[in-house]
Amino acid sequence: MNLSTAVPFEAAVERLDRRTPVGTNLRTRQWDAVPAAIKDRAFFSAAVEDARILEEMKGRISSDLRRDPDVRFNGKSGFVADMRRTLGAAPGDSGRLTDITSRRRLELIYQMNVSEAREYGRHKQAQSPALLEAFPARELIREASREAPREWESRWLEAGGQLYGPGRMIALVNDPIWTAISRFGRPYPPFDFGSGMGTRDVERDEAEALGVIAPGEMPPAEDPDYNASLEAGAKGYLASDPARAMLKQAFGDQIVFNQGRAIWSGDKIMELLDDALASGPTSGGAFRFGKVSGAALAKAGPDAEAMLSGRQLSLDKTHLWHAMDKHGPRNLTRQGSGETAASQIPLRREEFAHLNTLWSQPDSVDMTQLRGKAGVIFRRSVRGGILEMVLTAPDLNAKVLNPASIRKIKRNQEGGVRG
Repeated sequence: MNLSTAVPFEAAVERLDRRTPVGTNLRTRQWDAVPAAIKDRAFFSAAVEDARILEEMKGRISSDLRRDPDVRFNGKSGFVADMRRTLGAAPGDSGRLTDITSRRRLELIYQMNVSEAREYGRHKQAQSPALLEAFPARELIREASREAPREWESRWLEAGGQLYGPGRMIALVNDPIWTAISRFGRPYPPFDFGSGMGTRDVERDEAEALGVIAPGEMPPAEDPDYNASLEAGAKGYLASDPARAMLKQAFGDQIVFNQGRAIWSGDKIMELLDDALASGPTSGGAFRFGKVSGAALAKAGPDAEAMLSGRQLSLDKTHLWHAMDKHGPRNLTRQGSGETAASQIPLRREEFAHLNTLWSQPDSVDMTQLRGKAGVIFRRSVRGGILEMVLTAPDLNAKVLNPASIRKIKRNQEGGVRG
């Protein structure tokens, strides 16, 4: 049996929500060279540079996973049709994997991300002692036929796996073989792009009969040092100046380096937000983006350009807490908090990761007034509405801009600004 493969349980949804959309021109083979600990937290697709496209893809897939009652369920065919319209696909279909508008490429993106999130959830669910005892092993099996199937048995043996019975590829749930055969460095499917391979849970009696586990033996629990080993590998990689330079060239301000770690900007914002929600509005901690992009300046009029030129965006926990207090879900920070305006939509936690691309790739940049003070308003269309951020210049620091308001408004509601 396979445990909960059809159930969109919480771990799967959370897994996808915590991945930051990252746009870059890196091809698949170049992404392969990025350490697993770094790319594992990214939502990306090879050679897709526009993070907004990735945000749209992630939002649609996330809605399907969580069966969002406010958003219609798309499924794979709906996702493909909607994304082709969004991308302005030409009539016909090239069928090429290198074409982001092709049905084949979009189907692969949908299937890979849905499968990865669900298999992550299934893997986490399988770690309970009761399930480990009842189903201590898994078997690598072909779930879908392929015209030119890969040599998985050879791959299994070369990685140190053992065969049982007539060529059956079976190992304990937490055996290192699962990570060893994965192109992505994960201990669960999918193990490669479009491989058609999956796993089947092996019951205790069968595992004992085959000699995979001894009678009465308890299989090892998930290695608690797994994530630490991933981080250690990434730190070794980041110790190289050329490696850091390559990452910075590929990702720009989407990635930051801190104490030997590489962190996606969206991840950093989410960390600050979670810390602020846990410790309150007066807690310390801030993140500073690089200088405003040329793409943003190109959309700004003379007054907005003068205010933006040479400045950086500085976000601290106070800004993020107040944004959620005023414009987040109802009663999240305190009784009576949250969005109440009919023209606005409550900010979801994961939408704060979009502030990176709102700053670098806005749809519009205009001057505005907020509580009698001049500000610059950045707007960008996101799933379900428009993300809006008003920036003002602090009196004591001429190098930065701070967000005086972060909110999400309904379309065609770009009226006056309130805090």
